[in-house]
Parts: sequence; structure tokens; C-alpha cells
Amino acid sequence: MRVSTYVRMGSAELGALLFRPEMIEKWIGPGVVLPFRQGALATAPAPDSPLAQYLVTQATYAEGAFTLTADCEASGTSLTIRIAPAPDPATAAERSVVRVTVGHIRGATGVRSSLAFWQSALNRLGMIVQAIRRRRNSPKQALIVIHGIGEQQPGQTLMEFVRAVFGAESSQTPRWVKPDVLSDSFETRKVTIKAAASPPGAAGGGRPTTDVYELYWAHLVRDTTPGQVLGWMRNILSRKLAEVPEHLRPHILVVRTLMVGAFLAVGWFSFVAALHPGRPAGILAAGGVVAAAMALLGVVLKRLIKPGTKLLTGHLGDAARYFEPKPDNVARRQEIREAGVRLLERMHESGEYQRIVVAAHSLGSAIAYDMLTFAWNRLRQQHGDPDHASFGALGAVESALMPKRAEAAAALAPRDLQYAAWQEHRTNSQPWLVTDLVTMGSPLTHAHLLMARSKDSFSSMKKDRILPTCPPQAEFTATGHPRISYALPDRSMDGSFRGGFLVPNHGALFALTRWTNLYFPFHGIIGGDPVGGPLKENFGDWIVDRPVQARKAGFMGFAHTRYWAVDDRDGAYIGKPGEDHLDCLREALDLYSASRLRDLAAARPAFTYL
Repeated sequence: MRVSTYVRMGSAELGALLFRPEMIEKWIGPGVVLPFRQGALATAPAPDSPLAQYLVTQATYAEGAFTLTADCEASGTSLTIRIAPAPDPATAAERSVVRVTVGHIRGATGVRSSLAFWQSALNRLGMIVQAIRRRRNSPKQALIVIHGIGEQQPGQTLMEFVRAVFGAESSQTPRWVKPDVLSDSFETRKVTIKAAASPPGAAGGGRPTTDVYELYWAHLVRDTTPGQVLGWMRNILSRKLAEVPEHLRPHILVVRTLMVGAFLAVGWFSFVAALHPGRPAGILAAGGVVAAAMALLGVVLKRLIKPGTKLLTGHLGDAARYFEPKPDNVARRQEIREAGVRLLERMHESGEYQRIVVAAHSLGSAIAYDMLTFAWNRLRQQHGDPDHASFGALGAVESALMPKRAEAAAALAPRDLQYAAWQEHRTNSQPWLVTDLVTMGSPLTHAHLLMARSKDSFSSMKKDRILPTCPPQAEFTATGHPRISYALPDRSMDGSFRGGFLVPNHGALFALTRWTNLYFPFHGIIGGDPVGGPLKENFGDWIVDRPVQARKAGFMGFAHTRYWAVDDRDGAYIGKPGEDHLDCLREALDLYSASRLRDLAAARPAFTYL
């Protein structure tokens, strides 16, 4: 009995795919074992039995053709599977013929059952290869948006961000709001943006279909008290002035001066009253002052206590609860981080996406940083045991960490190195999908104040790789070569040892992931963005800090909430010089990536699409 089919995949790639254990189960059936190794024991269907023991008598690869032959002693039959290039030279590079031969079958019933079984198996094989081709030719990417502080409504940031980045919905840019089946919240949705061509004159081969998700976390920070916020603020105000960013020092000094002035005033009036307890005029004057002060305080409290409390607990409270690692905050922080890591892991497990971008605003940027850090450590060691792996791009990243002259270091293109290392990582069947982190108005510009007790402590946390940096912190070998990777034992499918499979270490997240940071430069009292700022000084020179500007701003030029605000395209920019905020945001997201993702999809082993 002989049955064959044509498959639209090159024979070398198809042969490497067909005999992998996970593929054998999909196209032949569960329980089947066909090691591509002469002398190995195999388990495969026999004409008179669902499964029988075979001995592999031939396993060869020559002239682009794979041949496996196995004999079954119990039934006396033989099984041969051959994958060869298609006979037509014009299509041989991308088409193969798969032929299954079962010899020495006894009886017509056995022939018919074998024919039906193996024809069904080849049909399943064709469907699997078709699905792989579809995913390679139509890559998808995902964008995760993470909101900042405040009592956000589910979907509020998501829809505003989509309108700003992708423009108004039209026949050219259709979109669909769909259920978000990857997060744990029934409140969230995803927005699917249809694939589109690149703008005129732009490179990239078009924008692939893009799913935009929101990591909604506002409901996880609740029951914040003013005391928790004031305690956190007190800790910050008590830090050494030298550790406070220069542009915030006047604000800190004003607050400290007011606190000291109030303390001295109370002390002075108490001292005067104690020296002259019997003077009626003094008592009357003091009483009048106290009465007037109490009346004024009542008016102020009536006007300000409610919005003031809301500002403390509803806005600053989010930052206080997230950054202050006290016992009553740790559980809330854990819930937020777990939600982010679960979303990322499910995106990886879904097999839907070729690439993920994370865009985060304000406190959301610290959440994104932590989410990527912890997800990276769960995924970085995984790989699919590829037949061939290369680590040249990872080695180039390590070489770039070698101390050099300033001009030589400046000649490097770190973002190109990072992207090449990410592509290599994916080609090696490793799962990490996140190419870019884009932060906006990030309080991580004050990370040494918010994430550590002192600058020295912050430096130690980076050196110990508790806090990943961009570029990563390297260890130096005895020969002085920087290393951010180590080798895992690596064995081929036949069980033989092939050497070491390199994986980046737990602090090497930004060896593969690019980091772009947008900020409105601070000016005046609260003009621009007093919350955000550049991040290079805290987290590394490979971060691209981009000052931006908009045509509209809030009270006294406050622009912290304007990073994706849609302004009129006419009129003067406000604040310090910078690039247009929306142009920079779209460029940083790098969404027109279809051709690169198709090239990468073709280079990745076929088994990674199973």
C-alpha cells in the first residue's frame, strides 16, 4: 500500500518538522513514537493493530530527502515514510512530496484500513502546514496600554489611546471592539485594528493586524488612607537634599520652610502666652487671633478637605501604595504585578502574536517595568530544542558592553543590536515577544527616591540585577569579556549532547527589548511634566529619552496627562522645545512592522507554530 501528497513546504524544513514528537502526535496520532535514528524502537499503527512495536532499520537524509523505514516483527509489515523535493525544479524549493508505504500487508482488509488511516494522516498534515503558512504570511502584533494614577474607568485609557495613535475610525482604518479573553477582568476589552499599508514614503511593509489591550489595575488599589500617603510623603521629604532631583529641590525647600515656619509660629505664640499669662489684652488678642484662625481654617477645610482627600487617596495614594513596600501595601502590589504577568504569559501561550509592544503612562510605567522583569524571568529559559541555533547577535550585544572609548561607543547602534538579538532569540525557538517598552511621563526618573532608601542602595540593586538596566549589567570573564548569558545543557532529538544552549541571565531583559521614554520637559512651577523626565541616568544609556511638546496644556502649563492628547495641528507649541508628542509616540511604538515580522516568521522553525 502506498499513498502520497504534495505539501507546500521545503523538504528540509518539512523533514525537520514531521519527526518531532509533538508533530508526530498531531498528524499520525497519540501514542505514536518514530525516532529518526537507526536502531531505535518505534511505536506506530500496524494493519492489524492500533499500535505496534517497530524497529527503525533506516533513517537517512541525502540530497534533500528524508527516509525512515521501520519493521514490525509481530505483523511482518514494514513502514516507510519519505519526504523529498517536488519533481518540478521550479517548485522544488518550496514544495515537497510525502510518501507513505506499508509493505507486506496480509489481506485486502488490512490494505484498505492502512490506506484509509494513512490518507487521513496526510490530510491532517496538509491542514497543519496550511495553518503554519497562514500564520507566517499574516503576522499579528499586540499592544498593551497601561494607565497611570487616578480613579480610571475600565477602557477609558484604551479608547483614548487608540483614537490618538491610529486616528479616527474610517473605511481605511476599521476597528473592532472585542472581548478580552486573556485577562481576568470582565470589565476589559481589546480593540482589533485591521492591517494597513505604510504611509506614503514610509518603510516597514505595512502595519499588521494589531490587537490593543489595556492592563487595568485601578480597582486593585483600594481603601487607601490619608495617613498612608502622608507617611510616604514624609519619607520622601526627609531624604537628603543632594538626592533630590535639582528641578524638585525648590519645591522640597518650600514645603520644608512652611513646615518649619508653622512649627516656629506655634512655639513663639506658646512662649509669649506663657510669659504673660495675666494680661487681659494679650489674652483677648490671642483669643481673637485663634478665633479668626479657626474660622479661616473652617472655610479652607470646607472648601478643600474633600478634593484634597481625593487627591491624596485617589491619585497620590496609588503611588504611595505601589512604591512603599510596607506589609499592607505588598499584597496590593503583588496583585497588580500578577495581573500584568498573567496577561503577558497568556499572550505568549496563545500563539496569536509575533510581537508585543508595551506602552505605559505615569505610575503605569513602573508597573510595566516590574511586569516585564518578572515575566522575563519566567520565560527566558524556555526554548523548543531547535535543530540549529545561533547566538551571534547575543554575542554582539555582549561585545557592545565592553568598555570602549566614548566615540567608539557612540558609533554603536544599540537599538539595532537589541532588535537583532530579539530576532535571533525568536529564530532559536525562544518565546520572548516583547520588542519595545514605551514609557510616558515616567516617575522612574525619580527611581532612587521611590524604589530605594538611598542612592547607594539604588545602585546596589542595579548592580545585583534586582533592577534590570538598559543595557544590562554585565559580568566579566577572566579574559575581560563581558557576559550576560550562560549555557544550558542541550541535547538533540536523538539524545546526543550538542553543547550549550545560551540564554540571557535574569537581568538581561533589555538585551532584547528596546526602551523609549517620552517626557515633557519641566518648566516654571508645574509646567511641562514635574512627574516624568529622562531615565538614562537611572537606568542606562541605551534608553532613548525624547523630550516632546504639545500645543495645549493644563493649568500653568501642566502637561502630565497630554501624552496622547489629540491637539489641533495648527498653533504654537507650549513649553520647552521638543518634538511633537504624537509623532514621537507613533514612532516609538514602531507599528509598521509587517515585512520584518513576515521575514522573521519565515526564518523561525516550523515546529514553533504548532
